[in-house]
Amino acid sequence: MKHIAKGILTAIALAALLALPGSAQADGKPRHSNGYNPPPQSSTCDNKAPRVRAVKLAAPTPALVDFSFSDGDFDPTPFLQTQIYVGGKGSSCVIAHFSALVATGDNTAVFQAVIDDVLMEGHGLYPADLRLPQLTPPVVIDKGLVHSPTNPIPIPTMASYNFFQTVKPGWHTVKIKWASCCTADSSLLPTVEALAGVLTLEYQGKDDGDDHHDDHHHDHH
Repeated sequence: MKHIAKGILTAIALAALLALPGSAQADGKPRHSNGYNPPPQSSTCDNKAPRVRAVKLAAPTPALVDFSFSDGDFDPTPFLQTQIYVGGKGSSCVIAHFSALVATGDNTAVFQAVIDDVLMEGHGLYPADLRLPQLTPPVVIDKGLVHSPTNPIPIPTMASYNFFQTVKPGWHTVKIKWASCCTADSSLLPTVEALAGVLTLEYQGKDDGDDHHDDHHHDHH
């Protein structure tokens, strides 16, 4: 009888614990004790045994295309570009870590990351209150102007962002596209200059015996 009574008390204690706020929702999903529930994840990807590849900008480079005057186009020469060979038997994740030191003057710089000319995850849009109807390509933005009481001071700023995309095994080309935006006078171009830039990629390594694949990569920087 003592064992039965002890079992009943244990069950009651467990039920009371599960009913406490912050333990679980009615649908069984976890709930944080502070009442905060993280937003749903709309897109994820995974990989294992990551390989790392990095390329850098060789020299300071001006942006020769204005995002607004070109109707939302980017410079035909990518800001950074490289090829990778993704191994494995099925689809896996490529993660792109991008950073740059950019002098924007009285302008902004916009960047876009693609893999095999397919947009990578993580972009936004140019701000709606500044956006002309044609400026709809997804981008990330760097703004480098510091305003003083008397005149603007064009101090270079550090842009940094992460992107990802799920891909199949094989060769893939990753590009960082860019443009300046959005001067009122196209004759003032170029007004944006990149002083430095780095693209680092994490991706699934090759199968054993395939180490020759990355010996034939091509970079643009």
